[in-house]
Amino acid sequence: MDGDNQIDSKEINDHTQENESDFQSRHGSMTQEVKEEDNEMHQSSMNITDVANEDVNTAKGQQEQLDSKETSSLLNQQMSKEVRKSVHEFVQESNPIRSLLYTNSNLNTFYMVVEGAGAGCLFECHIDMKEVMGVTRWHSVPIKCLQYSSSQQYIVSGHDDGSVRIQTAPTPGQLSVMQQHVFWEGRLHDGFIGVVAGAMISCDHCFLASAAYDGSFYVHELKLEKPQQFTIHLEADKPSEAKDTVVDIGVGVYSIEEDKQKTEQDKQLKIALHNKKKLKDKVEAIQNSISKLLKENNERDINERLPLEDFEVDPSIRSMIESEIESRISEVKQELQWESEKMSIALGKLKRLFLDSLEVELIVLHGFKTNACVTTFRTGKLDPEILTAINEANSQRELPPAPRVSVLTLLKDAEEFPKGKNVAQIDDENSEHHAKAEDSAALQDMRRRRLKKMVSDYEKYVNDRENKNFESEDDIAAIKYAENNMGDFKLKTDLEHVQPKNQQTNAKKKRNEMLLLKESIFNQKMEFNREFLALRDIKMQISKQIHEKNCKIQEINDILRIKDEPLFAPCIFKDETPEERDKVSDKDIEEHCQNLKKMDEMHKAQEKKGGLDFGGMVSKAKPEEKNTSLPPSEKKALIDDSSRKEFEKLHRAHATTQSRAFALSSLEQEEQDATHIKLKFQKSKLLENIENMVNNFDNALKELRHKRFQLEINIKRADLKMITLYQELKVLRTMQPKEEALESRHSAKQMELRDMSDKLSEQDKVLEQKKQEVQALKEKKKQLMEEFEELVGESHPAKDALLKIYMRRIKLSKGVDDEDDDNLDEDMEVDDSKGSEDDFDEDEVVEICPAGCDQELYEKVCQLRERRTIEDSLLQESNKHLDVAQREKESKLKKKKAIETALASLEKEMEDFQKEKQNSLNQIDAVLPLYMHQLENLPDGKLPDDLSGVLVFSNKVINQLKETIKDHNTETVALKKLQKELKKEHITLVRERKSRESKIEDLEQRVIDVQMLKFGQMIDLEVLDTMNAKKDNEELRLQLRTQEAQNAAEVSKWNRLIDNSIDQIARAMKEHAACLHVTADLQESIRLLNKNMQQKAGSTYRDVFVEKKKAELEYNHLSKVVAAQGNRIEILNQELLSIQNDRRKLFP
Repeated sequence: MDGDNQIDSKEINDHTQENESDFQSRHGSMTQEVKEEDNEMHQSSMNITDVANEDVNTAKGQQEQLDSKETSSLLNQQMSKEVRKSVHEFVQESNPIRSLLYTNSNLNTFYMVVEGAGAGCLFECHIDMKEVMGVTRWHSVPIKCLQYSSSQQYIVSGHDDGSVRIQTAPTPGQLSVMQQHVFWEGRLHDGFIGVVAGAMISCDHCFLASAAYDGSFYVHELKLEKPQQFTIHLEADKPSEAKDTVVDIGVGVYSIEEDKQKTEQDKQLKIALHNKKKLKDKVEAIQNSISKLLKENNERDINERLPLEDFEVDPSIRSMIESEIESRISEVKQELQWESEKMSIALGKLKRLFLDSLEVELIVLHGFKTNACVTTFRTGKLDPEILTAINEANSQRELPPAPRVSVLTLLKDAEEFPKGKNVAQIDDENSEHHAKAEDSAALQDMRRRRLKKMVSDYEKYVNDRENKNFESEDDIAAIKYAENNMGDFKLKTDLEHVQPKNQQTNAKKKRNEMLLLKESIFNQKMEFNREFLALRDIKMQISKQIHEKNCKIQEINDILRIKDEPLFAPCIFKDETPEERDKVSDKDIEEHCQNLKKMDEMHKAQEKKGGLDFGGMVSKAKPEEKNTSLPPSEKKALIDDSSRKEFEKLHRAHATTQSRAFALSSLEQEEQDATHIKLKFQKSKLLENIENMVNNFDNALKELRHKRFQLEINIKRADLKMITLYQELKVLRTMQPKEEALESRHSAKQMELRDMSDKLSEQDKVLEQKKQEVQALKEKKKQLMEEFEELVGESHPAKDALLKIYMRRIKLSKGVDDEDDDNLDEDMEVDDSKGSEDDFDEDEVVEICPAGCDQELYEKVCQLRERRTIEDSLLQESNKHLDVAQREKESKLKKKKAIETALASLEKEMEDFQKEKQNSLNQIDAVLPLYMHQLENLPDGKLPDDLSGVLVFSNKVINQLKETIKDHNTETVALKKLQKELKKEHITLVRERKSRESKIEDLEQRVIDVQMLKFGQMIDLEVLDTMNAKKDNEELRLQLRTQEAQNAAEVSKWNRLIDNSIDQIARAMKEHAACLHVTADLQESIRLLNKNMQQKAGSTYRDVFVEKKKAELEYNHLSKVVAAQGNRIEILNQELLSIQNDRRKLFP
């Protein structure tokens, strides 16, 4: 607990002594007249205090007799009666009672707290008495609750301003003489809405618990020591009792040392007051003498009067006083400036501490006609670090899981096997292609391809049939998808429950979840606050409009002679605009000064009545008045120009009418009535608009208030969830090191597995490359065999001998080896030289050209044999490299399998860790607020005592489960139907397969029988196809030569045609050029004729008709010539176009 709430015993005693001194000073000022009459001021004040504390059992008006003078006793009795009378009159005013507290005695007394003018006072009453026994000023703020501590030593009180007060309990029956020794006081709750509902301290006086009406609850740590006991000596009513019994010491009685100190202080005060009185008397005597002299001077004649300057004893004293006053004024100004600067700095610190850290402070919005009000959510600004963390959390937010997809959908989307299409149909389709083949070579080639395809299909079929554990890839993909996406609704409390990977959490994810929740809460608050501020702006606008309309209505009332009509005036409360707290006007300062003056006058009046210590009451300070007026600048712009002109015109007409001394005419009266009707209609419209605006705003405020309640509930639930998330975060942080270690090991194993997979893929590539090399060498060897077959031929008589020579293994010389293959190593030569004894025997045999064979052919066969030997050596070396690569692959596969085993064990360990983590999270108690309508387990309509067997489950998830069950049932029916169809199809295929197998066996047996009958042995179809292919190749070569000869003849023919066409085009072009020259000459002659005609037109007169006739004849002649030439040109152009087209066809 902070130091503000911890109280040391020394500070308590100092505070107690200060209160005692204040009490004595106030008491001394109220009994000043008694002190002047009696020198024993301290003893009389104590007697007056004791007289005010009367005994309840002897409440018949008798006062206890104290050891004092009779005058002070009578005065005290009179004052006590006046106090009771005034309190009795106050109680008769029927003020509401706030709290009652019975005292810890057998006197049948109780303490009472009321509202109204007595707010803040504590009254002590008796059950059998109508008058109040005692009253004291408890606090300046109204009291809300009272409560004794468990030890009956303290009284704990709560107040309207949110403060809580712990004070020593007064002695029953002595409330009026109680000295207020405040032990502890602090404002714990909100000063606006945090009215204290209850407060109590613990049995050991170490803790204070308090609750307020705004829902806040605080527990504070206290360090209270036992206070000093201050009691008042009460004398007994009877002398015999005083002798036999010991009188209890009251709370207000001084000790011997304190009594001496107070007596000395009272003597010094008395001396000071006596000296002060002497000085005042002396000054008063001087003033009286001066006033007498001035009066005598004024009574004399004007000529005999002395000037006022002569009455000045010291002329320079005025300037001295003025300079002193100016210096004091400057000093006061400096003090005020320093105080202002100090207050401004303190205000700035308070703002930085309480306001600068807020995004939106607490603002209250009141309704116009309803008592409803709404407040904003007091929202603080988010720290920059938190904002950065929230942005990171948003960037790392995972996408929601994909929706569940039905298995039937997957089956529909999958590629289905073509049903009803058997092998016979496929054969028929292939037969169509066969029918289209017209050439025998194409037919043979197609047969070979078909045979190869049939062999490969058969091998694949056999391999698939032999693999009993064969699984379809589509089925595996569908099962894997279902396992990853189908909902698993196991209880999290199950010890064997494992969260899916996308739902597993860790400390980082949990912290991100908390940050996102915090951001969501902040956004919800800010969204509501924005709506609130928008509604507040609307209220300001409505208030301004209502003031404008009220001004218009008031002007209409003035014209209609309506006085004192109550109009609705909107109120703008100060708590609605807290941001304007620094704006203070002169009017506010004047009101504050007036309030302070009134409070001082009330305090003085109460002191005259008896003061606080004698039961005097101080009326409750008036609350802050509502700011019901708008600023003057806004009032000036209330009425628009058009309305103001209209009203001024009507007002002038009305004033003119009143100024007339004679009656209005009928026309003027009608005009006036029409104007009044129009103004009344305008007034009703204005009032209706005001009413509609006010009602609409109140309704909107009501909706916003309801929304705030709902949002506040959600925020409280979010706060509870935040607490649960924090507890989970602590658990996850404790388990984070182990999880990180497991993840690092898992990532290392996965990296190792990826590396090994990459190495295996590289090894596969090397192995495939080696296989391709071996296959290429085999193809080369096969090509050499084909070359031998082509070289020797089938009908050669020495073919067998040459084949034996070709197949014989020989030893290559180094030179030959270098010529054939420069990359061959010496080790290969040694390995090739190492053979069996038969090989050496074959090498040692002397080879000669066989009989019937040409020497040239024999040499070519030997050259082919050397090439074959080189290819054999290369093939042998490639096979060795292939074996080495295969062994390396097997070793890497073993390593990969070991890594996979270790990875599987590590994943099992991680799964066990996830179970452990989930079980640890299950141990956290989560708070789940529920509504009554959400409870389904209500046997006999009541909530069961034991809720351990109750499951809290969301209705949304239950509905999803029900829909999932329906989908599963639908899928089950569809899958059963599909299974039946597949069974039928399977039976049909099995039958067809058996018939086909029997048919194939029969055909195979028939093939064997036919081959044995025709050839006496089994024929290799591949060899037969190879031989047929060779014969087909010779035929194709012959056909190719014939086709080439035909193509050459046709090309020569087209070349001749092209040459002829070129000659024709040249001749046509020459003719066309000649025609163009003739056309040019004709155009030139026409131009010359026209020129001559123009020249002759300016010569002597000729017969017009004759010239005209000649011109017409010549024109007709030339037109015919030009037409003939145009036709010729067109014909030539057509010929040119035809020639060009033919040329394009010949030379595309």
